[in-house]
Parts: sequence; C-alpha cells; structure tokens
Amino acid sequence: MTDAELAQLRANPSLFQAIVSRVVALTRDGSASRLKGCCPFHNERTPSFKVFLDAGDPHFHCYGCNKHGSVFDFVMEHERCDFSRATEIVAREAGVGTDNANPRTNGGSHHASGHSQHSDDEFHAIIPPPRDLHPEPSAFENCTAYFEYVTAEGERSHYVRRIPKSDGGKFFLPLTYGERTRNGATTRGWHTKAPPKPWPLYRVDRLTAADPDARVIVVEGEGCCDAAERMFPDYICTTWMYGAGSVDHTDWSPLQQFKPENIIWWADADKSTGHVEKGCFIATPAFRAKFPGACYVDTAGLCDLKDGYDAKDLEGDLGDDDPEVWLKARLGRWVPPRGTRHGNLTVFSVADLDTASPRGYLLKGIMSPGELSLWVGPPKCGKSFLMLHIAYLLSLGRPVFGRRVKRTRVLYVAAEGEAGIARRIEALRRKHGDSRDFHLIAQPTDLFHDPGHKDDLKAAAKTCEAQLIVLDTVNRVLAGGDENSSVDMGALVLYMAGLRIQTEAHVAAVHHGSQISGGTKPRGHSSLTGADDALVEVTKQEGGGHIAKVIHAKDDADGDAFSFRLDRVELGTDEDGDPITTLIVEEAGATKARRVDLTDNEKTALRVLDSAMLQHPTQVFTDDGKEHQAVHVDHWREFFYRDAKPGENQDTKKKAFQRVRDSLLRKETIKSRDEYIWRPDMG
Repeated sequence: MTDAELAQLRANPSLFQAIVSRVVALTRDGSASRLKGCCPFHNERTPSFKVFLDAGDPHFHCYGCNKHGSVFDFVMEHERCDFSRATEIVAREAGVGTDNANPRTNGGSHHASGHSQHSDDEFHAIIPPPRDLHPEPSAFENCTAYFEYVTAEGERSHYVRRIPKSDGGKFFLPLTYGERTRNGATTRGWHTKAPPKPWPLYRVDRLTAADPDARVIVVEGEGCCDAAERMFPDYICTTWMYGAGSVDHTDWSPLQQFKPENIIWWADADKSTGHVEKGCFIATPAFRAKFPGACYVDTAGLCDLKDGYDAKDLEGDLGDDDPEVWLKARLGRWVPPRGTRHGNLTVFSVADLDTASPRGYLLKGIMSPGELSLWVGPPKCGKSFLMLHIAYLLSLGRPVFGRRVKRTRVLYVAAEGEAGIARRIEALRRKHGDSRDFHLIAQPTDLFHDPGHKDDLKAAAKTCEAQLIVLDTVNRVLAGGDENSSVDMGALVLYMAGLRIQTEAHVAAVHHGSQISGGTKPRGHSSLTGADDALVEVTKQEGGGHIAKVIHAKDDADGDAFSFRLDRVELGTDEDGDPITTLIVEEAGATKARRVDLTDNEKTALRVLDSAMLQHPTQVFTDDGKEHQAVHVDHWREFFYRDAKPGENQDTKKKAFQRVRDSLLRKETIKSRDEYIWRPDMG
C-alpha cells in the first residue's frame, strides 16, 4: 500500500466512524462532527471518550486515560497489533486490498514497534545498519524533508520522513534497516518501520557527550530543532519522534544529567480547537510530569501570529534582532508539584508546606495568583468600568493607582454580552495602546446550569494561559440562579474555587450590592463573601467622583481607597453623523488607610463583625451626620462564638469576646453607640 493510500484511509471520517462504532456506542456531543461514548481502553461509567470527525483529520481522544490518535492508532490499541496488521484491518473495512503492498512503503507509523506480535509479519531492527548500505533515493521521493537519527555513540540509527498531505498538512513515516518476515519470506533492507521503543532523542549523541552544566532546548519537531540550533549555538537542541502523542514513547534518560533549570521546554503555540486534545496541550503536561522543575518558553499570544507558531517561524521573524533577548523575555520556570495526589485531592506533609512558594501578586496588596476578589457596588457606580481599566492596565504591566503590578495575561468575561464592551476597549486601546495579553469573552455565559460553558471557560483560560479571570457580573454568570440560596451561590463559589485551582489564576468577580446597604455591601448569600480573599467597595460620590475602598485584603490593604472619575470620550461618528461615545476611567488619586497593628484574634473578630453586618445590617448616624452600616452587639457576639471558636466554656467565651471588643474600641478600629457596633473606616 502506498503512502498516498495510507493518507487517504487516515483522512476518511466515515470510515473512522464506522470502525469505532463497532466497538463504542457513540452519541452526538454538541455537533454531528463530534461524538462521545464510554472509553474501550479503561473502565468508566461517564463518557470521556470523544471522536472528532474533522475534515482531513478524524481522530479520537479520551480525557480519562489520555489515549489519542487516528484510525490506525485506534485499531492498534484495541486489537493489540502492530501498524501493518492495523493497516490490513482498516483497508479491509474500506474495501482496499493490501496483498501486493510494497515492503518499502507498507506499514509505517510512529506506533509501529521494532518487533511485530504477529507471526505472519515480523520485523527485527538492525541498529546500527551496515555503514555502506543506504536507502534507495526513491524512499525519499515524496518527502519535503528527512532527518537522520543516531545512537548515543553517534552511529546511524534510522530516518524520519516528512510527507505532505493534500490539505496542506503533513505526516511522518519512519525508515529503519532490518529483517522483515512476512508469509514465511524474509527480506533484509530498509523498511517503513520504526525502531523499538523507547525511541531515541534527536541529536542524542550531543546530549550524552555534553557537559552536565550545559543548557538544553527541547522543541517540537526536527525542523524546529535545526532552526533553534542556528539561533542558539551555545545551547544543545533536541526533539523527539512523531510529535505530541509520543512523549511517553521516548527515552528521556539523556536529559537526567542536566540541571532542571538548564532544561528549556519550547512547545509550539497551538490554538485550542475547543477541546484540548492535540499539540502542546498533550505534549507539555507529559513533559512537565517528567521534568517538573524545568524551564519553559512562554508562548502566550504567539498563536495569534500563526497557529502553531514555532522556532522556524521565530527564525524568519527575528531579522537582525538578538534571539537571546527574545528567549530571556519569555523564559519561565515550572514550580515542582508538592504533596501526593489522591484523585482530585492533594495531601501535603509538613515538609511540603515548608517548600511552599512565596505568595506573589498581580496588583500588589489586592490581587494574588489563585485567589478570589470581589468588586462590589450599586448600579451605575462605575465598578465594571473600573475593573476593565484595572484588567487592561495589568495586561500591559502598567501601575494601577500607583500600585506595583506584574504583567498579567487576562481573560475578561463580559457576561452581559458584546453591547458597549467593544467601545470601552477601543477607548482603552487609544489611550494606552494595544495589548497582546488581554482576551475577551463577550457573550452570555452560564456558569451555573450549563456544564459546557463551565468546561469551555476552563479550556479558554488554559489556552490563553490566563493569570487573571474577570467575571462581570456574578448575577449574569449565575444565569437565573438564586443569589440568596446557599445551594446556588455555593455551587458558583465551588466552581470558582476549581477554576482558580486548575488555572492558578486570580478570579475577580464584579458583583452588585444589596438594596438594604444602599448597594455598597455584597448582595446574596454570605458563602460568597466567606470565600473571598479581598473585598473592594465601589461608590459614586455626590460631587460626581467615584471611590473604590479596600474593605479587606490578605496583604493588609484594608481601608486603602482609590478615587477616579469617568470621562466621556468620542470614538467617531455613526451613520447619522452623531458622535459615538463611551466612558473611560481617569485615575484621580489614592489614599492609604491608617495602619493599626492587630492581633490574629482581633483580625478574626473584625471578619466575623463584617459577616454579622451582612446578615443583620442596620444604620446608625453619628454626631457629624454621617450614616454607617452597623450591627447589634448581640449578633456580633453570636457570630463570634460560632466562627471564632473561643472555647467551650460559656464564661471563657464571654471573657474572650469582651477582651477583643475592648481592644478594638481602644484602637478605634470599631465604634459603639447604644449597643450598636460599626467600623468607621467603612462608612
């Protein structure tokens, strides 16, 4: 069977569906070209096996066991056979004969082993081959490139040929010297067979001969390896055979001699197709599992230049620019995982806790990776404009209200839809410039009822490697759920927790305030405020300005305030000649709260006080005429006994509460009148 015939079988979606359907009961998964069923390769009750009938590239992927591949891979896995036998099965299903196949081109797949399991077709690789025996030129006639692999000693091992597909894609076929026995007849020569697994790395002889202090770059594909070698001559560059799905079939032991910080993983910048089943989405986790302390090239935004942007593309784009500067600007390092995984849970030892990474920040004092912040205010107070302003500046790495920031990849979910958001972003672009790290979802998004939206948001966040995910607003993503219900709000809180854990991103949620508080306190069940790490209250002032006040934050930014105004800007004119306008945040200043040293018990008592005020709010007026939200001391005491857990004995609890109350009053952190308590810094 010729290479062209093999490619035709591989690209036939109807044939692929027919073969898989004999084994798996398939049902539609959202569209006619996407099917699902229970995986035939491991035991499961909930379908995690997906079939994608993409034109020219039908394939399967199991999200449970990570099996993946083409029709030939499916047959080899299910029938436990080699590629030649799988070819016969697929060809028979398609009504194509294989009896007269040329041994030089028959078979050929990155999954073929050096020794077949079937007595009627056996292959034994001879490595290294005789030095004076070379493949016939015809073996490379249809190749756009071919690459020679060698042994650790530098002897020739085998070849990998790159074959073009009619749709513009490519596939790879091996060429290995050895003995093949088929139907009793043995031939010695070059065959379209792979060497035995595990497969060697490209340029493995340079790795084994290198100094242990040398720096290594691992790329995807031999062509990329050659390009990287030209750009970075002081590094040792390598790759592995057959791309993303073959990381686990490769011998990575030659890399073990190098320091983890000297190993650099450089994956292609692949775009997500809506399901993370191909390319870097498979290769990167597999490699990271083997070298958890290695460095990596941050490819965020490169897929916007070209899907699959790689070292060859960079070589063409750099011109006279220094590639070392580019590499250093995009270099990161993975943090080795701590603890022991048990399903979805991680168990830490005391030693694991000692090696925890220092807490970082995106917006210093307020936003940190993996945490949750709430941005709350009444309607029309400017909270969405403020959040968009902060997110956009973070994506550019620019200070916000004078605070230090880290350049941040942002995924902004404008769940109210596209209306208006495009104008706001255009105004930000004109004022601050373009941002390659700002990404937007501008459509109704249901994170309560719709499992598809939940999964798609996680996939989108992982694809753009978001470090900040903004949900604007809580009401919109709850999509009709009951904000006052512990069940509904608890489900959203749980989802946001999972989103933060799986993406390691900060989640900032824009939320409406309660009516009883005049819109300044979070609306709905207290499970939301109980889960936040920072709470920022946004209000509109009588004079037209706006203030954002940090009610609490882990980094003791409590009480800090930022003032801003909303300026109207014109973006052009519409079809009637009328101006197209929007509003944009203009920072007006920041004030630091008076710092008071508080004990852990006092901080706990204040958080309990906030919770009590949310559940039992009332208003008091001070002598200067200001209105404050307060709570009766009995409610605060009740919450303190329940949540602060000062002890079991009633007398002990009473004394503990009295001590912390008196201490906070002395420090003027709280105020009291007629048995009502409030915090003066909260208004």
